[in-house]
Amino acid sequence: NVIILRVAIKDTKPTTKERGVTVNILELKAAIKRTGMSMNEFLSRAEITPSTWSRRMTGKSEMTLDEMRRIIEVLNLSENAIRTIFFS
Repeated sequence: NVIILRVAIKDTKPTTKERGVTVNILELKAAIKRTGMSMNEFLSRAEITPSTWSRRMTGKSEMTLDEMRRIIEVLNLSENAIRTIFFS
């Protein structure tokens, strides 16, 4: 089964409009696991606190574009992986 979470993504600039992005949580977690990093190491490198990550993964708060950029960088995601994880 695939778990898909619909979240609104906000840029860190207050004037930027929100837009919805679908995050494939299972694919994101699989990408993290493939790196061999622990979740704590991933979150530290992505500069995301565990409580913030939990809120993002449960849809209780919105992921920012800056967080997406850091996740993509830390995981070294290909264009295809980015599409699969964030825009499928």
